[in-house]
Amino acid sequence: MRHRAILLEMVRCALLAASGLSLGTNGWNDSNRLQLELRKMAEGRAAITRLIDDENITVRKWSAAYALVWEPTVAEAALQQMAASGGSVASRQR
Repeated sequence: MRHRAILLEMVRCALLAASGLSLGTNGWNDSNRLQLELRKMAEGRAAITRLIDDENITVRKWSAAYALVWEPTVAEAALQQMAASGGSVASRQR
């Protein structure tokens, strides 16, 4: 799924940024631009919302955070479930 690939690339860029490593040629900006493009289309928003159930915890968290804008009930429930199931949303792995 292309939408998942875009989000995984965004996760990679975020992890590189957090570690202090170089993103190369505007890697973060490119990923953010792609996410913003997906949000413009109903199909893109639906794909991001579906990724709330992805096996990658970071993809789930980012997807839920993005989906708060157009699917607040679904996104809030997912974020609450992630937080409740592991205490720390960042450390829980599915």
